[in-house]
Amino acid sequence: MGEKETLASYDRTAPRYAELQWATRLVRQMHEFERSLAGNRICDLGCGPGRDVEWQTERGHDVIGVDLSVGMLAEARRRVPAASLVVGDATALPLATASVDGVWSCSVFVHLDRVETAEGLGEVARVLRPGGAFYLGLERGDAPEWRDDSDGGRRRFHFWQPDALATAVEAAGFGVTDQYVEQVDRFAFLTTHALKRPT
Repeated sequence: MGEKETLASYDRTAPRYAELQWATRLVRQMHEFERSLAGNRICDLGCGPGRDVEWQTERGHDVIGVDLSVGMLAEARRRVPAASLVVGDATALPLATASVDGVWSCSVFVHLDRVETAEGLGEVARVLRPGGAFYLGLERGDAPEWRDDSDGGRRRFHFWQPDALATAVEAAGFGVTDQYVEQVDRFAFLTTHALKRPT
């Protein structure tokens, strides 16, 4: 039920969400991610309305945006009409094995429980080439919670502490290269940079 309600919220609020998201770009984080890339092919996992797809494309990268929300993808197609966009679940990515050089995932895993997170991390490891870069952004915290959206719906959020997240990422076959917490208003954003280890 949590996933369906969260997805319905994103579908319904996509235009308003896009307006808010476009106001803030994670430029520093994207530059750090870009410096880790060994190639040009990127998956923007949970691309939403296409904000980061646009930036990455403008930087000359070959980007495919993946999102489970058709409402968000409709906004992405409107705002970035030349983008390559597909409907997809983080736990079953519609990409070939070892087909991308980087996976950028901002605020997607925050909607996955622990079992789903392990599945999603496994999928990221599958689609990345050895040495591929992985950016993972979510929130620091403990107990899951529901948050109301602007139109009467709500979304389910799951949180992590840094050590536990690093352990989960490493168990999926990554080496964590950097991890930090940034406090923004009442939210503590937890960012992890990792590289897929050669098998």
